[in-house]
Amino acid sequence: MSYKRVSLSHFLLQEQRRLGGTGTFTTLLTDIRTACKMISHEVNRGALAGNLGAAGQENVQGEQQKKLDVLANEIFLHLNALGGSYAGMASEELEDVHAVHGAAGRYLLLFDPLDGSSNIDVNISVGSIFSILRLPEGLDPSAEAAFLQPGVQQVAAGYAIYGSSTMLVLTTGHGVNGFTLDQNVGIFVLTHPNMRIPEDTEEYSINASRSRFWSPPVRRYIDECQAGKAGP
Repeated sequence: MSYKRVSLSHFLLQEQRRLGGTGTFTTLLTDIRTACKMISHEVNRGALAGNLGAAGQENVQGEQQKKLDVLANEIFLHLNALGGSYAGMASEELEDVHAVHGAAGRYLLLFDPLDGSSNIDVNISVGSIFSILRLPEGLDPSAEAAFLQPGVQQVAAGYAIYGSSTMLVLTTGHGVNGFTLDQNVGIFVLTHPNMRIPEDTEEYSINASRSRFWSPPVRRYIDECQAGKAGP
């Protein structure tokens, strides 16, 4: 039962108290949570809301955009601009950086609003990916250079999966935790605390159709997975 579990809101407040935060960062993640809930709703409605099919244009990667790509991008941009804590955003669906005009924010948001959208029409899971960075001193938030930071500079990162259930997986640099959306009450609750990659498993998943583009380390890793304990 959800009321016996820790909600995402309570989890973020606990982290805020533990780290002595001001609440700004909690607001950032709360806005992302709301965006993911809205996207989950639109994905679940699918054809009933006329959300399936192509949008008739390409994104910056040269991929054909789906209607839900465009809608999810608009949701992310709108909801995360409202709080005024972001100075700029970068999206896979936009060619240029999106500056948040009039905002005095000190954070940057990078996101893919709906990864795997080619799977939507066949009812396979899709998701959202995001990363939060601090705006470097002296850099214009509309400049691409402000976003080109090493991964260790992230202050938070995560993803949402929209499938048989909706999950939000999040890290703020102190472990990884997974929250499942309780559709009955509309809140994310902690269901997968302290997530880690298992030492042993019997399955792996990768897009083999792009194997010709794999880097040597990735190719070697997959070869080792396929060989198993009995391999060379």
